Amino acid sequence: MQHLWAEFSEKLADVIDPAVKYGGGPEGIRRLLAEYSDLVTQMEEFELMPPGADPQQLERLRQKIRTLLESEIIKVSKNR
Repeated sequence: MQHLWAEFSEKLADVIDPAVKYGGGPEGIRRLLAEYSDLVTQMEEFELMPPGADPQQLERLRQKIRTLLESEIIKVSKNR
């Protein structure tokens, strides 16, 4: 999942502003990356939950994040 987030960040840096790679760029882009970063962090924390946690809930969260990031990558690529 971190790989998809990094790929998204790289696409934004290529298309929007190279400063995105280093925490710069437009405020809206920095906010969007922070939100996706938080989602990935939540998923990773959920993966560390004790046995008995709902594995289907984890898979739904993982799929949701993957779908969102892949969709964003496609959108940014089209604007290139």
